[in-house]
Amino acid sequence: MKTSTLKSTFLFFTFLLLCSFQDSFLIKRISDKDFRYEFFTTNKKKKPDIKKEYFWFKGGMIHHAQYGSAGELLDGKFSKFYHSNQLAEQGTFRKGLRIKEWKFWHPNGKISSIQHWASGVKHGVWLSFDSEGKMIESGFYKNNLKSKTWINYERKDTLVYKKEKLLHLKLKRNTTKNRKQRK
Repeated sequence: MKTSTLKSTFLFFTFLLLCSFQDSFLIKRISDKDFRYEFFTTNKKKKPDIKKEYFWFKGGMIHHAQYGSAGELLDGKFSKFYHSNQLAEQGTFRKGLRIKEWKFWHPNGKISSIQHWASGVKHGVWLSFDSEGKMIESGFYKNNLKSKTWINYERKDTLVYKKEKLLHLKLKRNTTKNRKQRK
């Protein structure tokens, strides 16, 4: 009885161990003249949606198109590197569609943008940064449409959207300068 329990436990943990190493054998690594890529794919098919952009792997390259795919869909963690080994882009795909948080970097290593996706649709906070890491713009997408408050820190203005329609424009003014001009 004890022997069979020990044997079952050993087999169970061996199975778990093998499953944990499975990902490292399935990862695809490719490069082109500008970048190196590490990603996973799936052969599972997904009925395309006309509003969404799909990413897939075929012929040694990553491709993308609206409303369709023609290869192995990207599925899982995705990393894109400059040839200097600096990160350029990192995020997650599910059946060819971007999901969750995506980060992009400038070649100097400073963050370029942070985006949020839900099943291939822009959905959530979006932040943009200049090459020094200073925030340029912040806003929110809801179902692929600009929504809520968008702030452009370079132009010093604030836009308020509802379903991509501009509702309100606020310009930030230097109040000290305005007081001097009135006198």
